[in-house]
Parts: sequence; C-alpha cells; structure tokens
Amino acid sequence: MPCTWVDQPSRGRSDYAASNGPTSLPNTEGIERQFTAIERYNLWPQAKLHTQWPGTGMAGDPAFDQAEAAQQPSLRDNVRMDALNRVAGEQLLQRIGPAILLTHSRVGRDRLGDRQ
Repeated sequence: MPCTWVDQPSRGRSDYAASNGPTSLPNTEGIERQFTAIERYNLWPQAKLHTQWPGTGMAGDPAFDQAEAAQQPSLRDNVRMDALNRVAGEQLLQRIGPAILLTHSRVGRDRLGDRQ
C-alpha cells in the first residue's frame, strides 16, 4: 500500500512561500509551557500529572536542548496556517483518492474529516 508523508505548507520539507506569511521558531518558554514542563506552569487541571518528558523539561537540560534544536519554523498566523493545511489536505485527497489519514499534532486537530 502506498504511503505519503506530508508536511504543512511552508514548514519542514515543504518549500517556503512568502505569500503564506512570515514564519518564526517557537520560543523556549513556549516549548516548556506546552510540551516539556507543563506541570511547572499548571495551565490546566491535569498538567500537574505530566510525567512523560525525560529530565527537567527546562532549557539547559540535555534532553530539552536536543528537542529545542530540532524545532522547525512555523507560520506565525495560526488562522492562516489552519486554512492552508485544510486546502493542501483537500488537494492531496483529490489527487490520490480515498485514503486513511494518520495525523499528528496541529494538523490532526484541523477538521479536514468534517468536510465532505
């Protein structure tokens, strides 16, 4: 069965198009707050239960520093990013036909499956 790996428009291996808008890297505190040390920020009730990150999850810890170094630039405008993801996903499905979609992170939250 064929497998297609897809990156978001203007991110990862996709070409950057200036018409998509400016990009930026996530800031260090944002990575800690959203992914690696969420229990320290306690922004939602279950955050204190977070145990899935090795080390401290803070800048200066080797595991954190390695993960931060691998971050990719992302479009700054989240609404635009979601719209571009939706259009690109629809175009891909029109091109390849019926498919099983396995998504991850932001693109998985988009409601591509709700559109018919």
